[in-house]
Amino acid sequence: MRTNILSLAICAAAMLPMYSCNDDKPLPPAEEKTGSLDLSSLGVEVEEKENEAESRAVADLSDFIIKISNNATGTAVKEWKYAETPEVMTLPVGKYNIDVESHKLEKSGWDCPYYLGTKAFEIAESKITDIGTIVCSFQSIRVSILYSDALSSQMGEDTRVTVVCNDEGTLTYTPSEKRSGYFAAVPGSTTLVATFRSTIHGSIVEQVTSIPDVKAGTHYKITFRLNREPDVPTEEGDITIGGEGIKVDSSVVGEDKNGNVIVEEDPITGEERPGTEGGGEEPTPPEPGDDDDQFTITPSEGLSFTEANSPDGWDTDKPCLVVIESKAGINNLNVTIGSSNTDFTSSAGEMLPLDFDLATLDKNSKPGSDIASLGLPVGSEVRGKNKVNFDITTLAPLLAGFEGTHTFTLKVTDVNGASVSRTLTFVAK
Repeated sequence: MRTNILSLAICAAAMLPMYSCNDDKPLPPAEEKTGSLDLSSLGVEVEEKENEAESRAVADLSDFIIKISNNATGTAVKEWKYAETPEVMTLPVGKYNIDVESHKLEKSGWDCPYYLGTKAFEIAESKITDIGTIVCSFQSIRVSILYSDALSSQMGEDTRVTVVCNDEGTLTYTPSEKRSGYFAAVPGSTTLVATFRSTIHGSIVEQVTSIPDVKAGTHYKITFRLNREPDVPTEEGDITIGGEGIKVDSSVVGEDKNGNVIVEEDPITGEERPGTEGGGEEPTPPEPGDDDDQFTITPSEGLSFTEANSPDGWDTDKPCLVVIESKAGINNLNVTIGSSNTDFTSSAGEMLPLDFDLATLDKNSKPGSDIASLGLPVGSEVRGKNKVNFDITTLAPLLAGFEGTHTFTLKVTDVNGASVSRTLTFVAK
């Protein structure tokens, strides 16, 4: 009997760990807290100003894209077309964004104005959230190309205007093209370049227009015209245009989605500079306090802000640089590099950023060290200084290997917040 009792005790002791293991089993995960999103009330309105969508019927919203993203992770939770929107969906408790866009954003295209609307919302446990109406506004950069009557009557059939924006978006306008082009607004790439090229009376004429700081939701109307319109006949009554002296210039008017004119630019050609023959009187100096009055921006000899520059012929004896002077001291010197040649942007982008602030870079770490090795000032060599050289003598000749239009946009901001922008344009053939 004692033996049997001992055996039973040993068996019981051996079984204890088994029961202990069962007791240690993890409990099933707690049920995820959720709430509901009422999408039956989802309304989409397209805010149209200045008839931006002249080429696209936005009354039909069926193909508009609805996307819900988690605020914490930034990842998309669900995406569908507006016509396929469910009435109710269940989501985990948390904060979200709902975006409504007219279509997937394209770098450039015809008849594709881009509209976007967004709204933040929160899902509470066991509660129903009503999403309501979302207003979509025009978010493209719209570009129209126009010609003066005098120029239209003289330019050849080979006339083309190539517009480059956001580094990769490119459209070519022919004289018969009456549509507007649409470009994506990309942070860090805010320079638009329009290059006019035509044979006029046997001469190849080219005019490059650069527009810095282009903004989403804006319609830019670029008008090309003869440098001197043929409206004054000779004593014999003839009007003659031709020869090597033909020049074309341009004007730009920008109108935002609310109808406000935010850009009105009239580039000045070399022969029209104030103080030269035919160039008119010297302009009245700006009043104290104007941004331009706070800076002196001087290009080296042979370098121009108003005309296209050639990347050839620059060396140490003929420097390619801009002298920047600030009365109050420089706080930021932003540089944006743009190009119509994607090979150039790809190659350059591997070596250095295409949008950077020289004043905030560190010479002892990347990309500051790489940019400093090109001979450009960085960090304390810029910040607080009253005079800085932006020297691209070593860079300019390299542009010749990449056919197209290349731009360097400089935006200088002083310690008081005043700022001014200038753009250097190089055309490599």
